[in-house]
Amino acid sequence: MNLRIYVPILMGILFVSCSKYLDLKPDAKMRVPTSLEDAEALLNDRASMNSAYSPISEAASDNYYLEKANFDAFTNLSEKNIYIWDAKVDVNYTNWQSSYKVVAIANQVLDILSRLNRSDNPTKYDLIKGQALFFKAFAYQQIADAFTLPYDKSTAASQLGIVLRNSPNVDEISYRSDLETSYIEIKKLLLEGIDLLPAQATAKTLPSKAAAYALLARVALIMQDWPLAQSAAQQCMAINNELIDYNQLNSASLTPFELFNKEVLFHAVTAANVTLTPSTCFVDTALYSSYDENDLRKVIYFSKESSGKAVFKGKFDGAQNSFSFCGLTMDEVYLIQAEASARNDQLDLGLQAFNTLLRKRWIKDSYVARKNNGPAKTMHTILEERRKSLILRNTRWMDIKRLGTEKEYAVELKRKLGDQTYILPNGDLRFAFLIPIRVVNLTNTIQQNPR
Repeated sequence: MNLRIYVPILMGILFVSCSKYLDLKPDAKMRVPTSLEDAEALLNDRASMNSAYSPISEAASDNYYLEKANFDAFTNLSEKNIYIWDAKVDVNYTNWQSSYKVVAIANQVLDILSRLNRSDNPTKYDLIKGQALFFKAFAYQQIADAFTLPYDKSTAASQLGIVLRNSPNVDEISYRSDLETSYIEIKKLLLEGIDLLPAQATAKTLPSKAAAYALLARVALIMQDWPLAQSAAQQCMAINNELIDYNQLNSASLTPFELFNKEVLFHAVTAANVTLTPSTCFVDTALYSSYDENDLRKVIYFSKESSGKAVFKGKFDGAQNSFSFCGLTMDEVYLIQAEASARNDQLDLGLQAFNTLLRKRWIKDSYVARKNNGPAKTMHTILEERRKSLILRNTRWMDIKRLGTEKEYAVELKRKLGDQTYILPNGDLRFAFLIPIRVVNLTNTIQQNPR
């Protein structure tokens, strides 16, 4: 397919007015996408659909630290300010644009489908529609993670949400929905898409029913809809419950995980961020010390430098770079099942999923199954292991935000650079990054996050 078909899509991504494009001359060679094959090709574009989500949530999280000399050597001021939670940091506009590019392409595909006769090829039509709905929901969740405040049932209807785009039309006015409406839309997209998707996809870069249930479980966890989170996790595990036995991995390898390994339900990665460069991004010392010596994650996820500092090597895309894996995985689903079951007063069921997962992470026959120690202690254990399992998977910021709405799990974030200490207290407005100034200036109907 001629790549020039992306032009009308990209024109709408930044939500600018059409006036700046009025001088563009039509190209006789440009072919507008009109067929199922065109729609399929748009969604198969891995570079656009799977490879450039925002890294700022991971960069702002507390799983790692930088030494002052390395921090000072970085030249990207925006990324440095993300690290110290500067209230006025203007993040690069691509942190907004790249996810909305996914939304724009998904809308383009849905528009193509609306002009076709489903009966001509109902199987392919439904598959493509389900994929488009999933991609749109996934992108929306990534945007909400970075640019909205924590979801709280009591306040979500009055909090700023994300921009919901329902058309590829560049003339459509962009404005922010409330947070409740935003998450309801994400759920709606997933629930509609699930019935259209195959149980498992032909490629890890494409959506599947299992991946859609995994994302629905994650979204339900954010919304504190524990019954839905548990149900969606169970539905996912009914399709695929495969776990990697870490005893079979090469702990000496700098890339112990294969690209598209069997625990990956949906592959996605963020763009690069300099503060997450493996050679200078050191694992939080307390977090590293919390891994038992029989816990294989300690040697598979990390390597020790001669200085004694731990660096992360356990990326789920089998790479060593400053990009972060941000897709969906089976271990996350097991942990959602554990947490949601426990919150639904089904502690034993939650511990069953929890212990099944941890047995695959420890040296063979060394793991002692955790027992029911009551709701409070069991929940703390599950949440602690969630952090240890999903390190640098672009989920920690989401967890800090959602758990901050519960007093017993709230944390105050601190960073130290030389003599300077930076603090991000629970409930702070900085948990929602400012929308890039370039976007707000070009589209004055988009309301900026408060400070």
